[in-house]
Parts: sequence; C-alpha cells; structure tokens
Amino acid sequence: MSLFPIGSLHVFRNHKKMIILAIVTIVVQRVKVYRLNEDGQWDDKGTGHITMDYMERSEVFNLYVIDEDDNATLLAHRISIDNIYKQQDDSIISWIDPQHSAQLALSFQETAGCTIVW
Repeated sequence: MSLFPIGSLHVFRNHKKMIILAIVTIVVQRVKVYRLNEDGQWDDKGTGHITMDYMERSEVFNLYVIDEDDNATLLAHRISIDNIYKQQDDSIISWIDPQHSAQLALSFQETAGCTIVW
C-alpha cells in the first residue's frame, strides 16, 4: 500500500521490485468537504487536500481529504466502480456514499482540480 498526494512522484519497493508511480499534475488539489444534513442543508466539514491510496492486493482506490490546518482526515472514501458520482458545474463532485448512507460533495478551489479527479 502506498499513500501519495496527487501531483507527486514516488518510488517504492513492493515484493522485491521497484515501482515508480507518477501522477501527472502540478498542484495538490484543494477542496472543501460537504455532507448533506437531515434538514437538506450542506454542512461544511472542512478544507483540505486530496490524497489517493491504491491497495494492490485488493485493487481498490481510496480517496482521502486531509485537513490543511491540522492534518486530520476529513474524508476517507473507497472509490466505487458503480456509477454513483455526479459532476456539478465545473468544480463539484457529489455522490451518495453507500457505506455511510450519506450524501457527500467535494468543492474544488480550481476547476482543473475537479477535472483531474473526475
């Protein structure tokens, strides 16, 4: 397992072979995390930076948003192969998280960031 920020180059060893992983972006993607509350209003859960995690054995990608102030995990989400994601405007990705029965949204500071993640 290797945790890497979007926009980085990492070299790591896995089962005695070297793997070079390059993500072709320039800037770490800054986002706000929102969760739809019981009143139908979007609660701001914080601002942070996206990282992704690939688990080779299970071939699963996870998405994390790490708080820009205290490095706490604002969001940990297993990326679904099902079509649960919607892109709104040019800077928002939303979905209903089946594991937590919650509607979530990421609002990107830059539209390019949304495009890269989408």
